[in-house]
Formats: sequence, C-alpha cells, structure tokens
Amino acid sequence: MHSNRFALAMRLVAGSALLSAPALAGVIKAEFDDGTSGWTAQVGAVEWADTGGVPGGYLMIESASGAFGVASAPSQFTGALTSYNGGAFTFDTTIVSRAYEVGSIPPIGSRPDVFSVIVTIEGANGLVATAQTAPIFTTTRWVGMGLDFTAATFGVSESDWLSILADVDALTISTDGPDFLRPFVIGFDNIALLPTPGAGVAMLAFAALASRRRRD
Repeated sequence: MHSNRFALAMRLVAGSALLSAPALAGVIKAEFDDGTSGWTAQVGAVEWADTGGVPGGYLMIESASGAFGVASAPSQFTGALTSYNGGAFTFDTTIVSRAYEVGSIPPIGSRPDVFSVIVTIEGANGLVATAQTAPIFTTTRWVGMGLDFTAATFGVSESDWLSILADVDALTISTDGPDFLRPFVIGFDNIALLPTPGAGVAMLAFAALASRRRRD
C-alpha cells in the first residue's frame, strides 16, 4: 500500500512539475519594460525604447561605422549555466531602421530586410561557442526566434560545451547582414534563456523521494 501511495505521489509530482519546472530551474529573461535591463554596448550603441515592443519597451542595438552592433548580457546570463544545457535561447527581433530608406527602395518589412542574429558564449576557461540563426526576413513587425542551447547548435564538442557552461564569463548578441543595411538599428525584446525540459520534474521527484525516506 505504501509503495502504491508513493507511485501515485510521484505521478502527481511529475504532472505538477510540468507547470512549475521553469520557475524551479530559473528562467532568465530580459523584458526591457523599464530600461536596457543591464545590456551594454560592446560595438556600436545600445538604447531603450519605452514603447513598441512585445509588449512595452524594447532594446535597440545600433551598428557602428563599418561594423554591426554587439551587445553584452548582464550578469544574470553568466555564471553556472549547466542546468540550461538542452534548453533554449529565445527572443523577439525586428529591424527598427536601416540606411537605404530612399525613393524606390521598398519599406521596412519588405523582402530586402534580411539579417541574422549571432549569439556568442565565452567561458571563464577561454573557450568560445557561437550560434547563428537562419536568415530572418522581417515580413512582420516582430519575429520570434530561438536557438537550441546545445553543443551541436553552438558548434563545439559536448565536453567543451559543458566546460563553458560550468562558468560562463560573457554572453553577447550581434547581427549580420548585407553591408548595404548599415548603419541600421535592430530591436530585441523578451530575450530569455530557458532551462532544460524536465529539470523541474527531476527536482520535485528527488524531493518526494527524500521525503519518503525520512518517513521510512
């Protein structure tokens, strides 16, 4: 009877964990409703718009002369991130402005507006991993994007990836696209690092098992 009660409890734990897992594992998110949320410019400039995001405010990354903009994440996106292996890095993005807004050139949101986003992670050990999205065509005002937070996506071996995630020193986002886009401004909103799926289930299951052992 006791084992049956425990099995039932474990099933209930697993079910409730589907809802509570992100909170337990600690979703890291920048929504930019009150400012740049600690993101800073590494190349170019970073500014904040208080309206026009998804929803509310959003982050603007401006290109520099001869180079696309690069922004560095705040400390929340660094440190020990091993529990996020297998999760996802997600964001909303759009082109805010670009250089060729003249005469016969189609307006923003048309086919020529293509770019990609690059996410770079540097470990305290000096190892670097980089992932790039597929080309983004901003046919709508905002486009939701995501990258699997895995060694394969970031182009490194599993051992190097885990070594990097053990102590992340820096995370940056940048853009790439046709040279004629520059100077241009890219908008970002809801930048998030999502935990490994099922992490919350494992944590709650462990807690249930520990509670059972104490009762025994």
